[in-house]
Amino acid sequence: MNIIFLGTPKFAVKPLQALLDAGHNIVGVVTQIDKANARGNKIVYSPVKEFAMQNNLPLFQFKSIRKEGVDVLKSLNADIMITASYGQILSKEIIDICKYGILNIHGSILPAYRGASPVLQALLDGQAETGVTIMRTNIGLDDGPMLLKKYVKIEYDDNQQTLMDKLSTIGAEAICEVLNNIDYYFANQELQDDTKATHCTKVSKDDAKLDFNKDANILRNEIRAYYGNPTSYFIFNEMLYKVFNADVAIVSGKRCGEIVSFDKSNGFVIACKNGGLKINIIQKQGSKMLGIKDFMNGNKFEVGQIIE
Repeated sequence: MNIIFLGTPKFAVKPLQALLDAGHNIVGVVTQIDKANARGNKIVYSPVKEFAMQNNLPLFQFKSIRKEGVDVLKSLNADIMITASYGQILSKEIIDICKYGILNIHGSILPAYRGASPVLQALLDGQAETGVTIMRTNIGLDDGPMLLKKYVKIEYDDNQQTLMDKLSTIGAEAICEVLNNIDYYFANQELQDDTKATHCTKVSKDDAKLDFNKDANILRNEIRAYYGNPTSYFIFNEMLYKVFNADVAIVSGKRCGEIVSFDKSNGFVIACKNGGLKINIIQKQGSKMLGIKDFMNGNKFEVGQIIE
């Protein structure tokens, strides 16, 4: 099958690789335009662009696909488009270009978590299970007919990165399964129940700031959800500290934000609502990520101090 693939982050790479391995003809890869990173303003390619270049696939980037991409996409004469976290909203004109329309690899079991950050939101909500839905794209937000669902358990130690990797793998399997018998899946598609739909939105750095007035379990879920992007953090003595991993600790009779312990026997524990947060992996501004025992070798927090 002749395919136009639209995707940007690492999540989209395994599905693209799987389509190639299955013998499909990738007539075009579309990814977001290059952006400068925070360090040195260096231009960084998306993971999908890197993969396309390594495999000599036709590559296209549009600042606005709805304004610049329609004629280009039509010229590729594809049978279908596949999207996986591409990052731009597609117009009806684009949706109608191909014979089979557009299939989207969505990182949740729809109609739950429609929108831009379904994996992150599932972790924030402390869900025990999520998955991938292969759906037909229409003009609404992730509300098209569903063709196939695959489920995955969310483990205790899963974070945004590990769960994204799991979903990328099963998404790759699912899209190939659908394309292998596409007429069957189209004939047996399932409409979404809009009354059961939930939604999620993009997050910002401000959302990732740890508020120790919150419940300890909520904070742990935030750290898992924001792992890597935008990364949970707190500020103490005008210094920013990123937190990558933590557990819930039993704490009582302390003020929210109070440092309960900072030693290699008891760990780094900060009091919060209904317990405490035991920091396992942390990164001081300007330094590298460290396990807490290594972090303690060169840093000092006093028991009783308050982190606002």
